Amino acid sequence: AVVSTQSTGDKASKITGLVRGYLTRALIKSYKVQTHLKTIKDTLEILREAAGTDMSEADRAFLNRLKETLRQTKEKVYVIFFESSITEQMSHISQTRTARRDLLIKELQGKLVRPGSARNKIVKKSKQAKQKAWI
Repeated sequence: AVVSTQSTGDKASKITGLVRGYLTRALIKSYKVQTHLKTIKDTLEILREAAGTDMSEADRAFLNRLKETLRQTKEKVYVIFFESSITEQMSHISQTRTARRDLLIKELQGKLVRPGSARNKIVKKSKQAKQKAWI
């Protein structure tokens, strides 16, 4: 008989940890989170560049609005990771996969023109007509 050195609870917690790690990595790569992270990065860059410079009242008001935008965006990221249900999180991941798949299909359709296909024949005729027009 094989003696297991880990209890069932330990094994279950490892599996749970692996699943949570996968979910976290997939969420970080999702378009929604990437958009929020880019907004945070860009806003912080603007705030850093403006720090220590003389500003008008309008500039200070603008920077305050930027700080509020930064706070709201950080809160949105927090909500996605810590307050959203697993179903909502999986929905973000699914939307990203669908968008990437659709983009890949569009790219492939634009690049793949088989010799002898109807599209290829139309393109050839169009090019021939243009050449004749120039002659």
